[in-house]
Amino acid sequence: MTNITLSVDFDNIESKDFQKLTAIVYQAVLGLGRNIVQQILEAMDTRLMESRDRSRYRNKGKRETAIKTILGEVSYCRRVYVDTAAVESNRCVYLLDDWMNVNKIGLVSEDMCRLIATVVCENTYRGAANLITESTGLSISHQTAWNIVQRLGEKQKERIERHTELMQENQTVGEIETPILYEENDGVWIALQGRSRKKYGSSKEMKMGIAYDGVRWTPCAGGKKRRTLNNKVAYASFESAKDFRQHKEALVRSRFSADSIQLRVVNGDGAKWIHKNLQTNTISVLDKFHRNKKITECVRDPEFAALLRKLLYAGEIDTLLDCIEGQINSSDDPKDIELLQTLQRYYTENKDALLGYYDRGVEIPATREPGKLHHARLGSMESNVFTLAGNRMKGRRCCWSIDGANNLSAILCMYHTSGFESLFDVVMPPEIEQPEEEVFTYRYSDVPFREGKGYEFWANSALTHAYPWFKGLVKALRNEYVGF
Repeated sequence: MTNITLSVDFDNIESKDFQKLTAIVYQAVLGLGRNIVQQILEAMDTRLMESRDRSRYRNKGKRETAIKTILGEVSYCRRVYVDTAAVESNRCVYLLDDWMNVNKIGLVSEDMCRLIATVVCENTYRGAANLITESTGLSISHQTAWNIVQRLGEKQKERIERHTELMQENQTVGEIETPILYEENDGVWIALQGRSRKKYGSSKEMKMGIAYDGVRWTPCAGGKKRRTLNNKVAYASFESAKDFRQHKEALVRSRFSADSIQLRVVNGDGAKWIHKNLQTNTISVLDKFHRNKKITECVRDPEFAALLRKLLYAGEIDTLLDCIEGQINSSDDPKDIELLQTLQRYYTENKDALLGYYDRGVEIPATREPGKLHHARLGSMESNVFTLAGNRMKGRRCCWSIDGANNLSAILCMYHTSGFESLFDVVMPPEIEQPEEEVFTYRYSDVPFREGKGYEFWANSALTHAYPWFKGLVKALRNEYVGF
């Protein structure tokens, strides 16, 4: 056990100033922590130097470096070695770095990266930098916070790309086996800035999607219950519909075992990019919020709107469409006719998706944990749009570039689903197929006694022209010893 003594200059502390007292003690403790970490690292570096394989690692002296941690910036010295056994010539290594096994971005440690990402998901970049500077021993700028989030977002996109490659190779790594999987999709319009605004306009729709295997109800105070989507994964991006569907499916298969899924239920607002190229074991459902909202937007007669809602809830879709057609034919108002035709077209295009998946006469498989994990009634996407993107990326005059919004949305999706535990995890690297070497096998009888004339150096050498007698000697030797 080691006793640590901390000295504080009380003469500089004004009376009745408790806030200043805590600030002085806090900074002193952080400085002490940095000193302890420095001493431990340098002592371990010395131990690694003494126990190293001297025939392989050649000591080239010390180098000073620093790492930004929650205690502040820790400066220390570690030795650099030349690895003589490496394939690359003159490859330099730091044995202390290998021993520490620290994941970092630049000089920022893993714990600080996670803290920055967590604070940025709830605050602006400038507000996150101020909060971290005030609450930790590290002083960062808003630009540093932005850089960290961009690097983390790029790392997450690289992992999704790797999962996409594994999916195409039928090597997905999802372990959760569920008979039924729910998917919900929607879009949210995000304001753009800079070059992105010049290229795409003032705003662009960000596609968003979630997937989960059921709903859990958790008792709360007052006899209420809290509804939670179980094993939720989320993905959001500005990319094309084709790439979005591919990357979202790869992310789903990184969590769920695709072979165990018997039925998929896809819920959306009727957009073509949502309901296009659906799999055979999939039921498409029109989101209730959007289907009811369409009646409110297109029907100005309250009584007729109530009738349509009644028919809609009763599942009488053909009667509903006939009523809309009759109202169009009987109306004299051009504006009413235009609105009703919009409603008719919307319901006709999504006729097969107007009913709930449990009203289709299709056998619905049980959930993964019957009695504990319940079937979903869908309709959670609007709340998730606000949670995943709207609350952070809309309002407050926020504007984004395409890349900046994609990177932040990747971090937001992790923050609100699986968390940052897997932020620095490495996905299984691709297997590089080594070309097989073609081996030729000859029998003695297959080997020719002589092949060609060989290199007639006596005819091409300047020496043979200068000395004709040497040229004749070489020819005589060649005739006597075949293959010379």
